[in-house]
Amino acid sequence: MIGSDTNKSEIEMAGLADVSEERASILAIVNGLEEQVDTLSALKEILEFELDATEKVLSEESVARAQLGRKVKALAAQVDQLKHAK
Repeated sequence: MIGSDTNKSEIEMAGLADVSEERASILAIVNGLEEQVDTLSALKEILEFELDATEKVLSEESVARAQLGRKVKALAAQVDQLKHAK
């Protein structure tokens, strides 16, 4: 019976070792996923900042384009007036 108790203890130890290795593997995966989430969160913040900056530039350029369009129309009207004045 002592031999069977020893075999039983060895099997239990081997089972515990397997569980411990599996647990360590799972923890490594979880840690890796947490790092990926942190990296993606930082990347998201950077992209949102860049998007805001790009939208601001686009808005400013749209305003400038509208102003230039009005100036072109005004100049075209002046050219027409000068043509008709001659």
